[in-house]
Amino acid sequence: MICMQKNNSPYTSLTGCTFLYYEFKRILPVLMSADAERLLKEEVENNQILQVNSRTSRQRFAVEFKRRYAAVPAQFWREWQHWSEAGQRAGLFYAILKAYKLVFDFHVNVAMKKWNSIDHKLTASEDDIQDLIGQVNKGFQTCNFVGVIQCIEMKVEESSNRVVNCLRAIQKYYNEHAYDLTPGTNLFSSENEQLVKQEAIALLRDFIKEIHAYRYDSIRLYDSFELRFRIIENNNDTGFVEKLSNVGSEGTDILVKAMINIMLLNVFKEGASRKFKDFKLHCMMDEIGKLHPNNVNGILKFANDRNIILINGSPTELNRDAYKHVYLLTKGAQSKTRIARLISDQKL
Repeated sequence: MICMQKNNSPYTSLTGCTFLYYEFKRILPVLMSADAERLLKEEVENNQILQVNSRTSRQRFAVEFKRRYAAVPAQFWREWQHWSEAGQRAGLFYAILKAYKLVFDFHVNVAMKKWNSIDHKLTASEDDIQDLIGQVNKGFQTCNFVGVIQCIEMKVEESSNRVVNCLRAIQKYYNEHAYDLTPGTNLFSSENEQLVKQEAIALLRDFIKEIHAYRYDSIRLYDSFELRFRIIENNNDTGFVEKLSNVGSEGTDILVKAMINIMLLNVFKEGASRKFKDFKLHCMMDEIGKLHPNNVNGILKFANDRNIILINGSPTELNRDAYKHVYLLTKGAQSKTRIARLISDQKL
């Protein structure tokens, strides 16, 4: 990397050098040694560690790596070596922010503002999820329930994911202290500017630690919220619970899950119907054989009332009269599947 400062600019230009995570990780033991300068010069000449063909590039990288290494205390790099790759990448980025004012200012004034903008994906998705759950609950308030199910209600709670919560804390802190977090003192800076910046650094360090401890490589949409369910079944109220298991019998669990999935499909279907007119939607449903025969009739009617046509398969014969079409699938010669129509109502 070539570092230049022109026309009294506070910025040094960055050229010919990218993130270089793997190269930095390989050269870190050299940077941490007591004889770092001599070893770096030898590496520029001999190319034993970096494995970069161009001597000019190796020389630029050595200058860049020294700058990144010196941007934070040596203890930081000793701990850094034991972090996960995701944590190490975040830590290296933190060192780059410390080393280069240009990168820091871009991150604060562009990237973080984008993070806090109204169209930020996480916030926008939360609003969409709340709206979707509201539509599902509204549908359940006006529907006829199946069997012993008397009430189904859902709600969204804040996520317990520690990485997500760190991101929320950073976003909230920036919203509250934006003027104190800009480079240098400005007209709107408070008397606590230095304390605010120290606390912001502490938040970033907490974020790095949580990334290091996180088991996955990415944050998924469902990590940003917790979904809770409340079921009243045969006058038994579960309260809001995390899982639908043990609501009642196995058949009741399947019945509740089927009703929720059908209602979710109906919400999306109604949204599409406003654009394309109403239509019928065919949907596969497994494990129908575990439902009581009365509940089979009930779930079919619950779906059909919303123009959702269920297709069920079962190894045993169910109450075939509940269906408009019934087919028998058997294996014939050479394992070929034979299909025999048993019942067919052409009105469907």
